[in-house]
Amino acid sequence: MKNFIIRNLNIYDLPQIIQARIAQENENGNGASNEYIKAYERSLRLLFDKNNIIGYGAFFNNDLISLGCFNLINLGHEKQIPYLCGVWTNPRYRGKGLANLINNKLFERLKLYKDRFEDFALLTLEGNEAALNLYKKLGYVVVDGEMSFLGDITFKDLYSVKTINKGIINETIYSKDTDILSISFSTDQLFAHPSNFNGIMTRIISLTPLKKDFNQNDLYECLCTFFSEHRFCKLNINSIIKNSDLLNADILKQWLLQFEFTDTKGHIKKILPTNKVMKKHLN
Repeated sequence: MKNFIIRNLNIYDLPQIIQARIAQENENGNGASNEYIKAYERSLRLLFDKNNIIGYGAFFNNDLISLGCFNLINLGHEKQIPYLCGVWTNPRYRGKGLANLINNKLFERLKLYKDRFEDFALLTLEGNEAALNLYKKLGYVVVDGEMSFLGDITFKDLYSVKTINKGIINETIYSKDTDILSISFSTDQLFAHPSNFNGIMTRIISLTPLKKDFNQNDLYECLCTFFSEHRFCKLNINSIIKNSDLLNADILKQWLLQFEFTDTKGHIKKILPTNKVMKKHLN
């Protein structure tokens, strides 16, 4: 393919990045409402303003035909983690290796500032088997133990709640007559999504029981309150067990999978295991 260039994206490319997003969401069957697209543009402007995004695009006759971006987030780590987002190629130009070329450019850019980042990149796979195979060829592997929750839960005033900001990590303590549970978590700004307009993702880092007879119902009730304030959450069973003075991984996973939460529309929501999170080492 001739007469195309690959270059880094900037805030002046927003109109074409947004058009690419509209095409992608329509292709995925999600649709792209005006409200969503406005939210998507706001999140992108914020990321560019904070220098929390690295993006490359392929242009043909000045038209953006393929792109990929790293959203730079922390997830409770001191160093930032490159999180692959916004990957798309115009259907007319697929099968020409553009995604691979852009991926290479992104990783070349990361290596220039490697002291700024953790030694791995993440992505949440949205796509078919072909997409999974592509990322495997690019060196990504599935992260074991990932779980997620998405829902609008009615606030339950069961406990007194105290949240302590510790910089990158926050700690929320739930109490009744005594302290019940401490949840450590981080929040990061990602691209807006049709099911998550503000683009905020909460990552649960640790669950620490604060009473001797802590049980499954205590965890459930505290999570009801937590999820009412953090509608889009992710967690990793293995990481939580490593960071927490808690049960073993099998029991915790069993508890979490049994929980059912009623959202504001009366629908049942659950914490779900996922094999869509992938990881690639940078070195």
